[in-house]
Amino acid sequence: MQQQDEIWTTSNFCLDVFKEYEVNETIHMVPHGINPEVWTIQERTLTEDFIFLHVGGTSERKGCQKVVDAFLDLFDGQSNMKLLIKSSGVSEARWRRENYYGGNIDNHPQVTVIHSDLSETDLVKMYHKAHCLVYPTNGEGFGFIPFQGIATGLPTIATNLTATADFAELSMPLKASWTEGNGMHLGLWAEPDLDDLRIQMKSAVDDWENHKKKAMYGARTIHGNQTWDHIAQQVISILGDKLHERV
Repeated sequence: MQQQDEIWTTSNFCLDVFKEYEVNETIHMVPHGINPEVWTIQERTLTEDFIFLHVGGTSERKGCQKVVDAFLDLFDGQSNMKLLIKSSGVSEARWRRENYYGGNIDNHPQVTVIHSDLSETDLVKMYHKAHCLVYPTNGEGFGFIPFQGIATGLPTIATNLTATADFAELSMPLKASWTEGNGMHLGLWAEPDLDDLRIQMKSAVDDWENHKKKAMYGARTIHGNQTWDHIAQQVISILGDKLHERV
């Protein structure tokens, strides 16, 4: 990285880390954006069922098991409360029964798991269908999933550390603290506060209209400042002098 002309990264978190470790003299933060014609803002209404959504069910880092545990602790047996999991492959999340983990969560009557790939159109429809996105990640370089959720006006619970801190406050920021990593994850990672996760999920149901209003404001903020056209202007601004020099 020190041998490159300059480094571009996608979040303030990564920018700070790269500066701390002096990976390059020139570092720019250029975030991701959304296509506003695809990731449209949805005016949701409460239906008979309340649907929580989690995307990323095969990755331990994205916190699917945490979502499952919190959901069942709060809503197990309430037939109108649903959890929809989008997993790239077979999810390893398990159904906790008393003090042990039993069968795959696919078998729970309140949980639906989508294993197959979805087109972008169907993915957006899935976001539009949900009432709250839950994303207790241990760390992100950017965090496209919760970013896209908020961009549609979906109340979104997202870890308020690492890169998702750039936009978590636009909806429902989840408390977290730094802990030692384990297994394949070295160094420090963000550990979501599981008590706060339950508090936030219950609040999403009990105070949904207010959370929806905040998420809609967050969506308008993203659409007003962070479409791909906005990001392209940032790129042009950074490259402007260099392109002029080469011409």
